[in-house]
Amino acid sequence: MSERRAKGGTLILGGGFAGAWVARLLGKRGLESTIVNRENFMLFASLLPEAASGSLEPRHVVVPLRLMCPRSELLVGRAGALDTASKTVRVETEEELITVGYDRLVVACGAVSRALPIPGLAQHALGFKSLEDAIQLRNHVLQRLEAAAAADAPGHRARELTFVFVGELGVVAERVAD
Repeated sequence: MSERRAKGGTLILGGGFAGAWVARLLGKRGLESTIVNRENFMLFASLLPEAASGSLEPRHVVVPLRLMCPRSELLVGRAGALDTASKTVRVETEEELITVGYDRLVVACGAVSRALPIPGLAQHALGFKSLEDAIQLRNHVLQRLEAAAAADAPGHRARELTFVFVGELGVVAERVAD
């Protein structure tokens, strides 16, 4: 296991909206930092519906963290054990385990999706939190549209064109007319 210090003494766990903007603002003040994130990009989650619908290409809803935060070092990996007494965090990358020392720690790991307690939701629903989720949803809808186009029976076509959306505002069923 190797050891290192966070650039500028500031370690930022999470490269989402909050973490990336902290690093960016520190950089504008001439300060350096180290970001630990699972991906090398920041996702504009508010643009996921456009990526899923095909209005925007997936590459247009992300920005590379190295480009957005040029004064920051990026460790692509997962933060693990946090030791506040020794001011270190264990980071697991694809290649190695690294112990990163810090003077200041920013924890900006983001939100965790939760499944509402609706029977069958966890087994049958598609998530919608990541870029991969948006692409999977778009592909699923396109497959359903193709299946509906090939269906002979109106009832079968209607089933293929029925979608249920579950979110914070409740359940909305949307049926696309043939």
